[in-house]
Amino acid sequence: MIGAGRGRLRDYAAELFTIFAGIVLALLAGSTWDYSSDRRREHEYLAGIRAELDASAQELANDQDVRSGDLELLASLVDAARRRAALPDDSVPRAINALLNFRFFSPTRAVLDDLIDSGNLRLVRSDSVRFALQGYRQQMDQLAVVEKRERDFIAETVEPYVATYVRMVDILPLQSYDERIRSPATDASAFHAMVRNDAFASLAFMRWERSRTAHRFGLGMALTIDRLIAVLDEALGQTTP
Repeated sequence: MIGAGRGRLRDYAAELFTIFAGIVLALLAGSTWDYSSDRRREHEYLAGIRAELDASAQELANDQDVRSGDLELLASLVDAARRRAALPDDSVPRAINALLNFRFFSPTRAVLDDLIDSGNLRLVRSDSVRFALQGYRQQMDQLAVVEKRERDFIAETVEPYVATYVRMVDILPLQSYDERIRSPATDASAFHAMVRNDAFASLAFMRWERSRTAHRFGLGMALTIDRLIAVLDEALGQTTP
């Protein structure tokens, strides 16, 4: 009887051990799967953001090239207004372009916003990557504020002033600021009269100053993108797809 009781205890203990071992193995398998799944998601996020940065960097470079050219023309307008000098007639369309058009950086950021807003930033193991991503998004928001300030100044101050001298209907549809003016059929003499007006020098200088500020922020954004790409490339080399 005693031997039989001990045998049942051993069987019971073996059964408990089997159940416990099964639970532990299941937990380990689940943990391993979760870890592997998280690593795949991390890699997908980082690769997606890397692709977005390539597209955004190209758009920003184009914006900066156009803004740089406009800055040069705005500077010549300021100088002409201060000296009350006339610009060549064939430069009038480009001068109106520089006065009334603006650039607005529209980065591709769907993957980045999803990563941060969904709380999945925790999937990124690298502190350097997490801080760089958050800093990049904050800088994008700052640039948007600067560019909005530039756009509002054009819409609220520059355009009404120019409209008192130049027929706006001859220049561009009022709702299509993103498209550059090609060949406005405007009276060059009216434009020259505007440039010689005492108030225009101050207006042109403020327009130039706001555009220069946006250009500086754009340069900072370009450097941030370059640094972030380098950090992401390093992190992607340490993750498995």
